[in-house]
Amino acid sequence: MTRRSILTVVLLAVGFAAVLAATAIQRERTYQGLLARGTNALRHHDAAVAIEALSGAIALKRSSMVAYLRRGEAYLLGGPQGFPSALRDFREAARLDRGAVRPLERLGDISTKLGSHERAAEYYRTGLELDAGAPAMTYKLALATYQAGRLADALELAQRASRLDPRLAEAHYLRGLCLVDQKRLREGSEAFRRALAGDASLVEARAQLALTARQLGRGGEEVTQLEQLAEQTQQPEYAVELGRALTRLGRIDQAIEVLDKASTRFPRDTKVMTTLGSAWLEKAAATEDGRARTQALAWLERAEADERRTGRETSDTLAALGRAWLLGDNPRQAVEVLQRAVATPPASVTAFDDLGRAAEQLSDWSLARTALERAQALDPTTRPDGRAARAAHLADLSTRLSDHEAAAAWLDEARHLRPNDMSLVARAVEAHWAAGHRDEAVRMLYAALAKEPEDAALRRLASRMQE
Repeated sequence: MTRRSILTVVLLAVGFAAVLAATAIQRERTYQGLLARGTNALRHHDAAVAIEALSGAIALKRSSMVAYLRRGEAYLLGGPQGFPSALRDFREAARLDRGAVRPLERLGDISTKLGSHERAAEYYRTGLELDAGAPAMTYKLALATYQAGRLADALELAQRASRLDPRLAEAHYLRGLCLVDQKRLREGSEAFRRALAGDASLVEARAQLALTARQLGRGGEEVTQLEQLAEQTQQPEYAVELGRALTRLGRIDQAIEVLDKASTRFPRDTKVMTTLGSAWLEKAAATEDGRARTQALAWLERAEADERRTGRETSDTLAALGRAWLLGDNPRQAVEVLQRAVATPPASVTAFDDLGRAAEQLSDWSLARTALERAQALDPTTRPDGRAARAAHLADLSTRLSDHEAAAAWLDEARHLRPNDMSLVARAVEAHWAAGHRDEAVRMLYAALAKEPEDAALRRLASRMQE
């Protein structure tokens, strides 16, 4: 090969290398420009522009973890319909850089939104293997674990997150939820306070603190927290809860004032109307104030009419209206409304009790007994006195219906709830005797006399049974 040929080849090679270098430089500049454009669009929440630019960047550099990560973020701006594409991009980003935490975190976030809490926990756990001291990721793992139903593990993780960053309000809030679920109400209450110390605007923590205060019998603290919630959120549900809390404390005039203001601010909210009507009803029951009863009926009828018109009748409104009619000595109207109340789920124990009382005033013993039987079945209270009194009343109604078997059974329930009440034992003996259970009646009577030999009622009953 001649010297001229060699020189030509060398020049061609140099030129080709220069072209390749220039092309690579231009390609990198174009990639960087598209990446910057996509990032800027992402910052301004312009999903379409961001996706277009970042897709161009990926076409130029398939190995760019950052481009996949940011395009995944752009897909998330489109809401749930963007989740599949976002998941694909975050998985690719995690594959391209196995030391990157952010793609794993975002995969966990989407899995949480999709309700796949165990999968979310796996992603967060993998991320923490790369960055064990990340409090936010630790909190997210704790939350996913809690949502997966693993309470003890969630509590441990929430405590770890709050130790890593004592200012992380969400971690203290989650710790409080775990403690409350474990029935550790006082510790839970303190955790909610810590959450609010870190972020006073955390509505969920304040709402839980109010609820926990109520469960602990701290009515004053409950009211304080609900007052702040009502002011902070300007939402009717917190005005309603505040009105109910004040009513429970007997501060009825204050409850009426709060709810009256709420009714002006939210004139179409039927829960506000019902709660205001119920507060007036409590005042009427306590004071026998005719004006209070009139106000109660007015608000409750308005709430009932609005609910009926929209096809959204609630048992609470109907039950309160029925009680208002009962308090106003109109048992027939009360029965009509209360029957609708108990037929509208979820019906309350109080509605069945009121229906029983109204039916008794109409001498409808069968309806009264049926209503009180439902109340007894639904009553969740652990206090025996109320259930014992209702059982004894059911025995009276059964006797009126000549159902002595049922009367005996109800009195047995009553005396088991109040074993030291000899008057119930005496009534149970009589009921069993009337039902033809002579041996059981005698056995029960002499067992009671062995316990209380000087009880006059039992001695008279023994004498009468020997005649």
